Amino acid sequence: MARDAHEVQLADIFEAFDFLDMHNAVNGYLFVALNLDLLPRYGHEDVNSDTIVHNQSQMESRITKLTDDICQLKQKMEDFSTSVKDHLTKLNTNCATGCTAVNNPATNPVRQSTNAAAVLVLTEAET
Repeated sequence: MARDAHEVQLADIFEAFDFLDMHNAVNGYLFVALNLDLLPRYGHEDVNSDTIVHNQSQMESRITKLTDDICQLKQKMEDFSTSVKDHLTKLNTNCATGCTAVNNPATNPVRQSTNAAAVLVLTEAET
């Protein structure tokens, strides 16, 4: 069975470090992984086929749950958007009706008297 080129290169790098370590050539050097999650895991429990199947099953169930959650969230957002649009339509209708009533002197005698009172206030303030 042939191995991929990157596997062969990685194996060569590990062999080189093992050789240097056996000959104490790397004493005084400290190699640190900045992100341990990026390091490959080689523990017995990590390469056990039952563990791999179990982990894959857990991952699939998490993905399924995330997919369901995303679908529910999308539906809630669509419902919210529809509700907001309905409220805005009602608000616009009410505003248009109110503006028409306020601007129509025949249906709003208060507007005429309010304007007259405003003129009266301005006239008194000027004197």
